[in-house]
Amino acid sequence: MTRQSPHDSFLLEADRIGHGLCRNAVWSGTRCAWLGWSLAPDANGQMAPAYRSFGSDLYEGGLGIALFLAHLSKRTGDRRQRTAAVGAIQQALGWLDDRELGPRGFYGGDAGVAHALLELGRVFEHEGLVVRASELLGRLTVDAEPDDRWSFDIIDGSAGAALALLDAAEALGRGDLVDAADGHGQHLLGSARVNEDGLAWPNPTNPQEAPLLGFSHGVSGIAWALAELYLASDDECFATAARAAAAYERAQFDPRVGNWPDRRAWVMAEQAEQAEQAEQGEQAAPHSILAWCHGAPGVGLARLGMLACLGDDEDLRADLELALIATTRALEQGGADGDYSLCHGSFGTAELLLCAADQLDRPSLREHVERIASDIVARMSQRRMSWGCGVPGAGASPGLMLGVAGIGNFLLRLHDRTVPCPLLPCDPLTRRREREPAHRDASIKPTLTANMTSIQLGLGSVVR
Repeated sequence: MTRQSPHDSFLLEADRIGHGLCRNAVWSGTRCAWLGWSLAPDANGQMAPAYRSFGSDLYEGGLGIALFLAHLSKRTGDRRQRTAAVGAIQQALGWLDDRELGPRGFYGGDAGVAHALLELGRVFEHEGLVVRASELLGRLTVDAEPDDRWSFDIIDGSAGAALALLDAAEALGRGDLVDAADGHGQHLLGSARVNEDGLAWPNPTNPQEAPLLGFSHGVSGIAWALAELYLASDDECFATAARAAAAYERAQFDPRVGNWPDRRAWVMAEQAEQAEQAEQGEQAAPHSILAWCHGAPGVGLARLGMLACLGDDEDLRADLELALIATTRALEQGGADGDYSLCHGSFGTAELLLCAADQLDRPSLREHVERIASDIVARMSQRRMSWGCGVPGAGASPGLMLGVAGIGNFLLRLHDRTVPCPLLPCDPLTRRREREPAHRDASIKPTLTANMTSIQLGLGSVVR
């Protein structure tokens, strides 16, 4: 009897997750969506588990699920997975037609929706999806003047919008998208606060509080976006700001815990209450978590992206090594206690090691993750357990960042490293500093639309 390889087990488990998503899809005609657990404000304004339907954004919605199912179906040949991906695309396109522009960011905004449509157009070789993405991007360039409604971060704000616009500019050869990204960059530069440690951005929930750190809402994600803007423009202001932002975050590192503090308002409030109740003594270390959203794994991923844009930098590399040490230790100690989600679970944490293995040419990092993941998959299979998602105290969630779609995508990446990493989007690891800026390079061609064939996806008139 031939022994199954770990890579086969990763694909089999991803396939099982994909079948579950297909079974649980809620259909209306040719469109589908999902129900599941999420976090929402309760009557007191506190975040609590809530069972609800999901929209079409990347973070929890249908397009994040569609990306996983599309990549999965390409490797399994399963028509049900492809059909569910197409149903989610149909739902997203109808949703876009029925609404005004929303947040501009990547995971929770319209720039990320456009990015997902471009990626799905590439995976399915469907030019109509690229056209619809291009139309949405055009709307984003028309209404591109920053105002006080715009936030700064990767999830909903200018940093995420700039990343998606720059990636699309390179793919489609459109200089107007670089100009729109520059507008977001100027918004970030103009909103930054200078202090003795470097640059940071106001805390979105309370501007008087210390700035947030980390990837999703904090300094790391914004710094990486600025580095990408420098790569596209050769404007030294962006490079200087990116390095100054990293310097600010570096000064906040807490060597007592080997991590960066979590400064979200509710975390700070809990810590203040605990401090009042504790006996007098040595001040406790600030609370921190090890996750993509907040903490070392996200900081490390951002530094990987910055190094790809700015070239080798001793300080950035030192930050990265600290993040790798903390992340490796966390995984060896069991990770996020039964949460395997990408946003703040063990598999999101492990993505730093996978990305670093490729960029730094350290295959041992990938091998380490494969061993840990193989043991987890075997244990889950033997015990017939369900995958723990990123909503504490609740059941399964379907989406990319909090749910099983993201878990499946991670396993698929272990099977096939060409599957994109959704936690470090827009493929920064392939960028090279010597590349000419996109808006000044007349040789750029619309690479996504080249060689596309018209295939029958069942998208009908929704894709014009």
